[in-house]
Amino acid sequence: MTARRLAAGLAVLALGATSACGGGGRDSSATAPGITDDTITIGGTFALSGPVAVAGQAAESAKAAVAEVNAAGGIDGRKLEFIAEDDQYDPTIAVQQTRKLIDQDQVFALTGSVGTAQQLGIRKLLKGEKVPALFIFTAATAFSSEHEEFPYSLSAVSSGDTNGANLGEYLKRTKPDAKVAVLYQNDDSGIDPTEAFEKAVEGSGIEVVEKVSYEITTPTTAPLVAKLKRSGADTVLNVGSPQPVTQAIKEMSSQGWTPTLLVPHNGAEGGLLKDAGDAAKNVISEVWWKDPAAPGNQDDPEVVKYLEWMKKTSPKVDPNQRVAILGYVNMQMMIAALQGMEEPTREALLESAENLDVHVPMLLDDVKATTGPDDFRPIEDAQFQKFNGTSWDLQPE
Repeated sequence: MTARRLAAGLAVLALGATSACGGGGRDSSATAPGITDDTITIGGTFALSGPVAVAGQAAESAKAAVAEVNAAGGIDGRKLEFIAEDDQYDPTIAVQQTRKLIDQDQVFALTGSVGTAQQLGIRKLLKGEKVPALFIFTAATAFSSEHEEFPYSLSAVSSGDTNGANLGEYLKRTKPDAKVAVLYQNDDSGIDPTEAFEKAVEGSGIEVVEKVSYEITTPTTAPLVAKLKRSGADTVLNVGSPQPVTQAIKEMSSQGWTPTLLVPHNGAEGGLLKDAGDAAKNVISEVWWKDPAAPGNQDDPEVVKYLEWMKKTSPKVDPNQRVAILGYVNMQMMIAALQGMEEPTREALLESAENLDVHVPMLLDDVKATTGPDDFRPIEDAQFQKFNGTSWDLQPE
C-alpha cells in the first residue's frame, strides 16, 4: 500500500530525531520534575467519563505502548510512568487536571491528551510553566499555525486544514459536479476542515449549497439533517466528534436520504459506524494508521504486537477502534521523542519532538512522523478509505 502526500501544501523538512533547534526564550534548565535516573513520569487528560467517553480509549492504548517499551528496558534505562486524568471532555476540568498533573504529580511532560477546546484552553498555562504537551489528540490547525507563539503544545494527528483539503481534492477527482451540504461542529475541530474543504473546491464544478453548525452539547441532529436534505445536496461533509457524526448518519438514513458521505478522521469511528448499519456504508475518510480489522493486516508484525499488548493491558477496549489505535500511535511518537533527547530536560524533549523523522509502530508502512523548522504537523501523509459496514477498505490512489 502506498501513502502519498495529499493536499497539505506544506514542505516537510525532515531532520534527525536528535538534532537541536533553538528554543528562544524557552526553559533550558539542566533538571526538571518528573525525571530521575530510574523513571520518567508523564501524564495527560482524557474523557474517561462524560458525553465523549469513547475518547478514554486513547488513554488505555497509551498504557499498552508504555507497557511495551518498559518490557523492552524502558527509555535509556528509565521506566516510563503514565498518569491519565479524567477531564470529562470539559475544558474547565481539563485545566484543573492539567494543573494537578504539573503541581501535584510533578510530571516531566504531558502527552496524548484529547480534545480541541481542552488543549487550546491550557496553552497559556503550559507556556507559563514551561511544560511540554506533545502529540496531543486534536486536529485543530492552531497547534501548527500558532506553534511559534505556543511552543509547548504539539498535535499528533493530521490537522483539520489538511483533512478538509484532502477531502476536497478527493471529491474533485471522484464527483466533480457534487452539490455539498456541510454539517460541522462549532469549534476549531469543525471549522478548520470546513474552511479548508471550501477553499480546495473553490473554482471547481463543486457547489456548497448549505452549511449548518451545532454544539457538542446539541441533543439531536434530526432538524439539522432535515435542513441539509432540503438543500438538494447529493454529498455531505460531516465534520465533528464521533458520536454526533454517527448520529447524523443514522438520521440521514431514517429520513430516506443517502448522499455521498465525507467524514474527516476525527469523526470516523469504526465501532460507532458499524452500529449504524447500512447507513454508514461507503463513508469516505482518510487514514495513516494500520487497521487491525482490515483484510491482510492480521499477520502484520506491528499489528500482532499491538494486539498482544492491548490484550495484556486493556482487555476491555476494542483494539480495532480509531481512537484506540491512535492513542497507541501517539504514545509511540512520544516514546520516539523521549528516546531522541540529547539530555534529560524538557528543552531537549522539545527539540527532539520538533525534529522527528521516524516510522513508529502502527503507521502505514511508508508513513513517517516528521517535523522540522516551520513544520509542526507530524502527520501529513494519508490514504483514503471507505467503510464497508464492518471495517475499512483502502482506496486506489
